[in-house]
Amino acid sequence: QMYINDIMQALESLQVVEIASTNPNNQADLQVDGTSTEVKLFAGDKLFANFFVGRSGPGTTATSYMRFEGEDKVYLVKALLPRLFGYPEWRDMIVSQIGSEVITEIKWDNGLYITKDETGWNIIEPQVMAIEEIAIDGFLTAIGDLKAMDIADINISDLDPQGVNFSVEVKTIDNVEWRFAFWQHDLESGDYDYYVVREANDVVYIVSKYTAENVLMEFSQF
Repeated sequence: QMYINDIMQALESLQVVEIASTNPNNQADLQVDGTSTEVKLFAGDKLFANFFVGRSGPGTTATSYMRFEGEDKVYLVKALLPRLFGYPEWRDMIVSQIGSEVITEIKWDNGLYITKDETGWNIIEPQVMAIEEIAIDGFLTAIGDLKAMDIADINISDLDPQGVNFSVEVKTIDNVEWRFAFWQHDLESGDYDYYVVREANDVVYIVSKYTAENVLMEFSQF
């Protein structure tokens, strides 16, 4: 209730400082281009407000940017909208949920390709390798219920496609395809975690090195 009350109070007293931009080319920089948090307010079934929450404004004043759906105007307002609408408890940290029993194909970016039939798992490429079914159990567990620690404050466009550490494609029995890419992210402490993105999803997730390397570990064993 406290979270909702804070939001309602802020919206009721929302003040516009200025129109920060009317140029669509500036929307990505102000983080109101549609990849940020989108808020829809309803009265019953009627939508009466639809806006994008941008980044915090300049200086030390509590301001932030916002843009209404269908408009090019970007407003600088007196409120920290990213904080109001960014409670960690509300964010969906699920990267993927895929039942291991429905996965029938797995391809890694090193060329390894395995498929499953009624007899079990079989290597398609490279054919010179042998396979133990137990070796993929950890991978199936990790990728089938992949959860993030946090959501990165960057866009997919900020990640270098050439710098990906590893990627994997998964296909299910009903021909649904899932594609994942992992980037190692160095931390100031000297440790590291991983960024992970899923195809057709603009969110950049952060997963622990343990979680990512469960996928990498199984990937390296073949």
